[in-house]
Amino acid sequence: GTRLAGGGPGAAVFRVQTPALAEDMLTGRPGGGFFLEYPARELEEILPVCGRRCQTVAVLGLAAEEMRVFLERHRPAGVDRVTPLGRTLDFSLRWDGHDLIYALSRGREITVRTAGA
Repeated sequence: GTRLAGGGPGAAVFRVQTPALAEDMLTGRPGGGFFLEYPARELEEILPVCGRRCQTVAVLGLAAEEMRVFLERHRPAGVDRVTPLGRTLDFSLRWDGHDLIYALSRGREITVRTAGA
């Protein structure tokens, strides 16, 4: 069955190992530090959890071209990043599908009338 590892007071990581995936598995999940683990034999098996709540897919033993083809074919709504196993918390300037430079930048516009205009 589904097994939860981690937890407890002050826990930073929750690993949920599951023998099957269901569409509602990410509903109500906690924030950062939640890892759903499933040993898929075929990429299509992960589609039920690739909705908007999914952000990062960590892979082991998968060629980048296979993942590219999978993403182009199925266009899962929630997969913003694909990383090697063990690199899911690496930081980059694109996070959860957002360009952080753009999102955290502030623009200023100044309009000045010149004399006689």
